[in-house]
Amino acid sequence: MTKLPLRILLKKDLPLYFYKPSENKQEIEFLYTKSSDIIPIEVKARNNSSHSLDEFLKEYKPEFGLKLITGNNGQVGNKITMPLYMAMFL
Repeated sequence: MTKLPLRILLKKDLPLYFYKPSENKQEIEFLYTKSSDIIPIEVKARNNSSHSLDEFLKEYKPEFGLKLITGNNGQVGNKITMPLYMAMFL
């Protein structure tokens, strides 16, 4: 599921990083850096829970985080949910 957003983001020549702390099983597929801001991006096959993104937002307190899914868009707190194809607009 992460291949489509990865291809889109790489074609935009965005600096991307991966986040996986060694002490647990959480992971964030992409960390996008812009100026001094870090934007976590999690990719899900469906609009189900995003525990890793929730924990990242709580611990590091970025302005917002993105969840790319195959469904519709929405926002809860500082977590923004977007359809996968919208990755081209980042």
